[in-house]
Amino acid sequence: MKVGLSLTSLLTNLISKSPKQPLEPESEDEKKIGTTIRFEPPTRRFIESQAEHLGISTQEFVAMTFKAIMNATVEPQSTELELMVSRFIELFVAHGVPISDIPKLLPEGALARSDLLEKKSLVDKLSDEVLDSTSELFGVNIGWLKGVKQQPYKTPAFRWYKNVDGFAMRLAIACHESRRVRVLFVGERGLTMESLLEAKESDDSISPVNVGVVIEKEFLVDGVGFKTYEIWESERWNYWRCRHCLKAIMMFCEKSRVRYDGVLLSQEAMISLFEGKEIANPLIEASRESWTPDQLLWGDERNLELSELDAIREFYEEDSGAPKYEVAITQPFSVKDWDAFKRGRYEIDSE
Repeated sequence: MKVGLSLTSLLTNLISKSPKQPLEPESEDEKKIGTTIRFEPPTRRFIESQAEHLGISTQEFVAMTFKAIMNATVEPQSTELELMVSRFIELFVAHGVPISDIPKLLPEGALARSDLLEKKSLVDKLSDEVLDSTSELFGVNIGWLKGVKQQPYKTPAFRWYKNVDGFAMRLAIACHESRRVRVLFVGERGLTMESLLEAKESDDSISPVNVGVVIEKEFLVDGVGFKTYEIWESERWNYWRCRHCLKAIMMFCEKSRVRYDGVLLSQEAMISLFEGKEIANPLIEASRESWTPDQLLWGDERNLELSELDAIREFYEEDSGAPKYEVAITQPFSVKDWDAFKRGRYEIDSE
């Protein structure tokens, strides 16, 4: 069995399959076989919680799990192909793309709407070109899309720690290629300016207060609009170097006139997001809580970390390497060659 297939994926495929008639009628002795299995307490609690979530008995959950594993072991090619098709559709739906519009976002002529009606037909149409195009469009792992990897994203996509200039460059590219861009500073529910201040003052003597960075990119392709999310790393506010980098990124957004906001997620959702375990859109778009990172750049007493602001300004201007990229966002027409820019050669037309 492929280790990339999660328990959830295995069960989903099992449930979605049409029931098959056995080749021969089962004998009375084959219908039910009583088996006693002893589980360790943590395993038993996991089984009970999963069964409760599915609304079935623990015995049914165990039986389904073993059957799913059996199917994936005996017919791994069938499991992977079914998973590939379901993930292909899931990806577009999660990004808010109507199923009828999927062909518009793929290479011309690669897929017809009628292909989406029949799973077998769709399997044959999901060529390497289509899969590569879809993977690039939404920024997901091609292995996950093919059904052989468990995580949709490579995380982090990039690192901002000690790489503020790298973030600034990537943000400039995102602004050039996207219809609209927003930078999200993501924290766990319960995060407040007071809790950030406590983390700052206590350093690593208290539990980490993590803040992660996500670039939200909005596209419009052939009349179809959707958003994608580029997941950068999540690091602790407690450590001054991480905090300075985060505040420098906020300052770059401010000076480049790029919108930035604070988003709060549950602990579970935040782990899933920054470990690349789930498609980002439903996790982020389900959030109803926010915070105001721009307050950390205010020059008055409303900024609880005002005493650090001069150090942040100095770091931004002298050490971050970000200021030179401001013009690439505020005056994108001044960049001589965007293809060269993406390869690291940055030339500005001064005329």
